[in-house]
Amino acid sequence: MALSGTLYSSEYNDYDTVGPRGVAFSWSATQNIAGNYSDITWSLDGYDGYDDIHQYNAGNFLVQIDGSTEYSSATRIKLYKGTHVASGTKRIYHASDGTASFSVHIEAAIYLFAVNCTGDQTFTLNTIGRTSNPTVNKSSMNFGETVRISTNRSATSLTHTLTYQIGTCTGTIASNVGAYYDWTPPLSLCSTMPNGVTGTCVITCTTYYGSTAIGTSTTSLTLNVPASVVPGGTITVDEAETEVKQKFNAYVKGLSRLDIDVNGAGIYGSSVVSVTLYANGATYTVDGSSLSVITEYLISSGTVYINATIKDSRGRSGSIQTSITALDYTRPWANTWSVFRSNSTSYVEDDESSVVALIWDLEITTLAGNSGTLKVYYKKHEDPDTSYTQISAITGSGTHVENRTHVSGINVDDSYDFKLEWADEYATTILIAYVSTAFTLVDYREDGHGIGFGKVAEGEYGFDVGLDTIFRGRFFADLSEILVVETFTYNTGVTIQANASQMVTISIEKTGYTPLGIVALNSASFAVIPWQYRLSNDGLNAYLYLRNLLSSNTTIGGVSVTILFIKEVRV
Repeated sequence: MALSGTLYSSEYNDYDTVGPRGVAFSWSATQNIAGNYSDITWSLDGYDGYDDIHQYNAGNFLVQIDGSTEYSSATRIKLYKGTHVASGTKRIYHASDGTASFSVHIEAAIYLFAVNCTGDQTFTLNTIGRTSNPTVNKSSMNFGETVRISTNRSATSLTHTLTYQIGTCTGTIASNVGAYYDWTPPLSLCSTMPNGVTGTCVITCTTYYGSTAIGTSTTSLTLNVPASVVPGGTITVDEAETEVKQKFNAYVKGLSRLDIDVNGAGIYGSSVVSVTLYANGATYTVDGSSLSVITEYLISSGTVYINATIKDSRGRSGSIQTSITALDYTRPWANTWSVFRSNSTSYVEDDESSVVALIWDLEITTLAGNSGTLKVYYKKHEDPDTSYTQISAITGSGTHVENRTHVSGINVDDSYDFKLEWADEYATTILIAYVSTAFTLVDYREDGHGIGFGKVAEGEYGFDVGLDTIFRGRFFADLSEILVVETFTYNTGVTIQANASQMVTISIEKTGYTPLGIVALNSASFAVIPWQYRLSNDGLNAYLYLRNLLSSNTTIGGVSVTILFIKEVRV
């Protein structure tokens, strides 16, 4: 790097009559820090490597800087060593980090008319230091809060040291800072304002290029002493399900329950009066300085945050937070489960065949030690008292089971239910596929007590339809056996913390029926009310969020949910 330099052209040298002669390009630079540029002053002069008394004719002069022609002349002149040919200025703008270079090309025709002397060189200028100008994203804040100090640096190669001054107290905030730094002035700095509650904090930013300090600049903000300090505390989380902890050494959605302890801590003499915990979709509050609770099963995966609010005797509240990482888990699922009549050599539907094709594509959540097990059963659809028969030839295990097969001997005069059980280490998914009788446009029962359209008539005294049906006129039906309600009760003696909420799960599985919704909720304890509810996606469970209205812990004597079901009717 430099602020001056010289470029000599190649030389013309006739050793019989003349010595080495050419032209020289010399330059010097002045730099503007504010504008981040250098002004180059250049001169092109004659050059004689032999002496300074002999003249020589020269012409076709050319000066180019960074590819731009700064001087060009075909006029031939007499040159001595040091004879001035041309001069000029050129402004070179530096990069955002203060660096810059420029290239020079020169030409001349010495003695001859054709150019025979040239020169090329790239010069690197001194780096211009760029002092960063810091800003803050807050003009006023309390001690203990966070302010982002943005350095607004002009290049990523610049680093900074940030210091503060509050009254007569000074200190270092951070070193080797890049684009920004998030600073939290500690509460201990309240001691810098013994006679007031507000003051000015001057932040000084020293800019460095490598180890060289370029300059300093400042910004400021107002810092306020809080009316009272904020209490804090700790949250500890552990796995409540021993088997899950031993097997995975990790939290798992739907399998883990959290054993949480919160301990509040006053500061500067304050005492904690209450602790409120927010975890896994529930809220728990207790009077005193500590709280312990075991949650319901985890409802989230990924990063799960646990938050608590600590309230102290001054009426101030502080928030603390921790998090866990939970593995995802979903009960076993089917991408494909298809059953239909087909011939024995293909998987094309044949609604008059006694062979049934089964196609399945099943998965489970991939967890350590988790494996799926497949079983398939079947029975006649019209005989609800008949138990399922397992098809022993159909098996499968692993995390992803995909296959297809045929089952023969499926009577064309009967309809069937094929039940798939796909189970992992923790849950079982059951899917029922209905296979109709063989197709016939119209079929009369032998006893004359039933008729079928599009299928064999199965039910006695029945109107059995296997075709898509369109009614053009009014339709009258008795739904007394189609829509039913049933009540399910949850009794575990679970205790809900005072003024807190907790989720419970109630199994609502009813064979042959599909739940439409919850129509009534009830609790045996007048202090515990269901305040939020939903059905699981598979329709097998109801999730109730119960709230304890009392200021003391309450044990649930029982909570019930009434479900409206619709019978699985095939028409």
